This record gives sequence, structure tokens and C-alpha cells, in this order.
Amino acid sequence: MDRLWNEIASDSKEYSDFLDAFLPHLSNYIEELGIKEVTYFHTSDEPSEEHIDGYKNASGLLRKHLKGYKFMDAVSHFEFSNLMDIPVVGIQSMQEFIDKGASHAWIYTCCCPPNIFPNRFIAMPSGRNRILPTMMYKYNIPGYLHWGFNFYNSQLSKKHINPYAVTDSEYAFPSGDPFSVYPYEDGATHSIRSRV
Repeated sequence: MDRLWNEIASDSKEYSDFLDAFLPHLSNYIEELGIKEVTYFHTSDEPSEEHIDGYKNASGLLRKHLKGYKFMDAVSHFEFSNLMDIPVVGIQSMQEFIDKGASHAWIYTCCCPPNIFPNRFIAMPSGRNRILPTMMYKYNIPGYLHWGFNFYNSQLSKKHINPYAVTDSEYAFPSGDPFSVYPYEDGATHSIRSRV
């Protein structure tokens, strides 16, 4: 391929041919490692309602070679909830999924909403972080995803950042959203948010 990955359409023959060549090898490698049961695949991040047909097509391309694997995606539209094994719903959209009986949906926190919902931003008191498990218990939510564990880059990973000095991926996210641990020697060290 002479083009960048973001220049190739997900419904193109070129992309389909790449997946046909790559995914069987990846699947075999995962199985050799013995981690198939704990490996999850992701098709698209927050697809919009108008992309439901494209999502079905892209998911089908992956599933063709990944039988027996679980698929999870961040979604805000209920229409997608039965197209994957684990819909991961933004906290601001979760009530709709609960009301419609999507008992298999996980919850996630990310960039927003900064006002009335729990989250893990640096500026928030620890209670806004600590209440998440209580809320999950109350609504019987089986899993939680926080995307920012150790993302030490600017938005779109155009360059590395120093998380001790730049806490927002260069104005891309609320401070603390892209990471909850800090780099330290040969590993990582906790933030107050990760300890809570």
C-alpha cells in the first residue's frame, strides 16, 4: 500500500483484501498465545446512526475471520446495541439503554460530559470518580471502560507529550482524560485518580 491508512475506504476491495490476508495470521497468533478468551475486537468508535450500514459491512469483514471472538464498541445510539457482543455506552447515553433493556451494555467515561456525571478528570473531586462503582451496581452495569490509561500523545498521536507538564493532549481533552497513570522509570506510577 502506497497510501496512508486513513486514505483507504473501509468498504474498498483494497481494505477487504488486506483483512483477508492479515486477520487469519493474527487470529492464529492470538490462539497460539492462549489469549483468545480475553481478546476483544473493535470495529468503530461512536458510529453515527447514518453509518449503520457501513458499520454492519465493516463488522462483517472482521467477523468473517474472527469467529468466536467478542466484539465491543463505544456507541451512543441504541440501534447498534444488538450488532456487537458488548456495546460500551457513554455515561450520558446510558439511561436510554437501561430503559430499553440493554442489560449487556458496559459504560464508559471520556471527554464529556464534565458537569453532572461521574468522571476522572484532574479538576474533579475524588467523589466524582469514586461514585462510578456504586452507580454501576445500582443499574447492574457489567463493565466499565476508561479510554485514557497512558495516552501520552497529542490528539491523533501527532507527537508525544510530557504528561507531567501537558495534561490535556495539547487542548484536545479535559485535563487527566487521556491518562490515569504517569510514566516512571521502567513502568508507571499511580495518579490519585487511578488509586481512587
